[in-house]
Amino acid sequence: HQKKGIGRKLIFLAAYQGINVRQASGVVFITLDCYEHRKSFYEAFGFIENNIQPEAREFDNPISMRIHLDKLIELFE
Repeated sequence: HQKKGIGRKLIFLAAYQGINVRQASGVVFITLDCYEHRKSFYEAFGFIENNIQPEAREFDNPISMRIHLDKLIELFE
């Protein structure tokens, strides 16, 4: 299902949900885990790798990435 815009729509949905619960929960960042081969997809949206990662990360362990909710919202406006 790649190249059909589904991933972009799911990221937009996460931002929308973050906006909806921001007042009650204080959501500031959207955080996700991805594998190395998908990292560039999320970086294109502005996600950055979290500073804290497992020291001995094996090949099949996901990478933690995040983006400030306001920055993500600007992307979709």
